[in-house]
Amino acid sequence: MTIKQYGGVFGRNPTFNDVTIEGQLTFDGDIDINSDLKVSGDIETTGNVIIATSGKGIDFSATAGTGTSELFSDYEEGVWTPTQNTFTTWDSPTFAATYTKVGRLVTLNIVQTGGVIAASSAGLYIGGSPYSAAEFSAGAVSDGNINDYGKCVMSGTTIFFSNIIPAEINLIVTITFHVA
Repeated sequence: MTIKQYGGVFGRNPTFNDVTIEGQLTFDGDIDINSDLKVSGDIETTGNVIIATSGKGIDFSATAGTGTSELFSDYEEGVWTPTQNTFTTWDSPTFAATYTKVGRLVTLNIVQTGGVIAASSAGLYIGGSPYSAAEFSAGAVSDGNINDYGKCVMSGTTIFFSNIIPAEINLIVTITFHVA
């Protein structure tokens, strides 16, 4: 490895200005960089890459595009609890309800794992989404046995159902939307 150094201070805590490293640099501990780090090869880590400042992320502005933002700064996975709003039957249901958020795009999944719920008419709804939809978004409703129970629509933090939901099914819902 060759290190070319153009100014700086050596010693116990050296500082360097305009350093060029040819070859591989291996280190134990932290390296504080108070300016840009330019790498023409790959960066390889056995740990995580941590973005320590909110609103920062991976900037894709070097790619050709017409988007208003090319910064990937948000990814999140979690669980949530669907809430009873107007379902006609809501008898101690349990759910495996998860969400994935990538940037502004959220996907909600609900799988009923126990209890009984039913909607005796269309237009009934479930609430409790961890994110609010920016606009109406459509999703799918089934029972896991290839029976299709129509569509659902997301508005705000509420999922509206377009069809009757019979009590004998275990509800499965998937809906994707942009956050408000």
